[in-house]
Amino acid sequence: MEESAKRKISVEVAGITMSLITDESEEFVNSVIKRVSGDMSALMNKGAKRSALEAAVMCAIGYCADKMTAEKKVRNLEAQVSLYEASTKRLKEDIAELKSTASVKKSETSDSVSLSVTDEDESKSVEEEDECQIKIDDGMPTPDPKEKIRQIEELLRRGKA
Repeated sequence: MEESAKRKISVEVAGITMSLITDESEEFVNSVIKRVSGDMSALMNKGAKRSALEAAVMCAIGYCADKMTAEKKVRNLEAQVSLYEASTKRLKEDIAELKSTASVKKSETSDSVSLSVTDEDESKSVEEEDECQIKIDDGMPTPDPKEKIRQIEELLRRGKA
């Protein structure tokens, strides 16, 4: 929000005229007043006719409950984002380790491993990136780095959703 001077404005809420001091835009103030006035009018016109004071208190309780619920959701989302950030960091470290491991040449054989993965566009799969070529034939079973990278990319994509 831009820094603006506070000003005094006159508003009408459910038939009650009052003055407010605000630095919010006129559009925002009008939307708030319209909502509060509508909610109060609805409460005052229901079967058990309520006074403006009772309607205002009921609206305040409802708005406070909504605010507290929203704050709880924000705290939960912030905690979830922190977990995703930690997971992403760990997965990026795993990718770096896999790249390093995959690029090491076997000194005993002439076979080599080359692997290319970029972090910039995680929506692309390994196949869309530079082709992975894996050639190791030393008789030892080798974990499939291509499959592990696919799994890591999938986890990263889920973390962004």
